[in-house]
Amino acid sequence: MIRFFKRLWRRLPSNLSSASDFTNYSANFGQAIAFTRECGFATCAGASALSAPHEIHADNIRNALRAAGIKGLSRSAFQCLKWSYYLAPYLESELQRPVHVTIGQLWSDSQPLFNPTWKNLKDWSASGLTFRHIRDEGRRGVNLHAWLTVDSSEIIDISLFSSLASILPSIFSECNGRVIWGPAADILSSYQYLPMAVGRPFAEALDSGRELALLARSPSELYTYPLALPESQIWAWGTSFPRT
Repeated sequence: MIRFFKRLWRRLPSNLSSASDFTNYSANFGQAIAFTRECGFATCAGASALSAPHEIHADNIRNALRAAGIKGLSRSAFQCLKWSYYLAPYLESELQRPVHVTIGQLWSDSQPLFNPTWKNLKDWSASGLTFRHIRDEGRRGVNLHAWLTVDSSEIIDISLFSSLASILPSIFSECNGRVIWGPAADILSSYQYLPMAVGRPFAEALDSGRELALLARSPSELYTYPLALPESQIWAWGTSFPRT
């Protein structure tokens, strides 16, 4: 009972007001683990800390996709949580290291591209994400980004390049279906990831109503969704990404 009231009254972390508020990814990841547990969700025992980077090769990604029954990633556009959730165990098996579904914010320089608040995530994990949440916020899509964090400090982003290619094919068509991976600090110049929640149980809570079909548990479910949900801001920020 005492623990329950402590959790009830504990203050949420402060929301970021600018990109300069970011600390290192490992520290933010530790905060995300603590927040996830305070919301009542278990995290993998290996999610307590990140170790030194371990080199990930393109063959690792290809092997995991083959094992998962996936021939291409172009249809992952705007479905970051679904594809990250589905691929996490396959990448974990291939890398022989813990790989954590990670939910949070994505910033470009001083501009937040996806920026749920801590309260948003706590509320959504309690009730499940629905169309009503999107409507009440005046948005056209889900205001969060999802990616994978390897316990050796690397990020793997399954869907971002495919989303950009869908929005601006004249600029990013060559990026369609590509995976982004590498150390968090170096993954994309001028772009910063803020992990806020960690683990499959938290992701499952967001999808508890199954209204938005946020998760996939089989290859066929990767391509089944009520509609594509691009965040309304994405049309404004797409042009700010560097050419590759």
